[in-house]
Amino acid sequence: RDSAIEKTLMTYLDNCLRHKSEMVTYEAARAFCQLAILDKDGSGNTVFGYDVTHATTILQIFLTSPKPVVRFGAVRTLNMLAQHRPAMAARCNCDMEPLLSDSNRSTATLALTTLLKTGHESSVERLVKQITTFMSDISDVFKIE
Repeated sequence: RDSAIEKTLMTYLDNCLRHKSEMVTYEAARAFCQLAILDKDGSGNTVFGYDVTHATTILQIFLTSPKPVVRFGAVRTLNMLAQHRPAMAARCNCDMEPLLSDSNRSTATLALTTLLKTGHESSVERLVKQITTFMSDISDVFKIE
C-alpha cells in the first residue's frame, strides 16, 4: 500500500462527506463502509487508521430522511456493515427502530435484520416479538410452511 495515495483518497472521500449533494455524501459514506468491511485489522470506528465516525453519522441522518430511497440506501448500507463490523452499525440503532414501521416493507425488513445483528439481548427479544407483525404483513407467496 502506498500511504501517500491512501491519504489522498481518504481525504477525498472525507471531503465528499461534506458535499452539498445528498447522493455524493451517501456514496462517500457507503465507500467508507465498504472499506471498513475490507479492513480486517480495523477496530472501533477506524478504517486503515482513519476515523470514519462521520460516515456513520451521515447514514444515521439519512435514516430519518423524508425520501424513501434515501432511507432504504442508508439502512441497506448499515445492514451490509453490520455483517462485518456490528459495533459501527450499532450506533445507529436508535434511529433505525422507527423504520420497523416504514411503509416500504423492504426498508422495514432490512431495519429488522440489521437491528437483530447489532442489538443487545433485551432488544433482540423485543424484536423477535415484532417478527409476528411482519409475518402477517407478508403475502402468502413468500411464506414457508
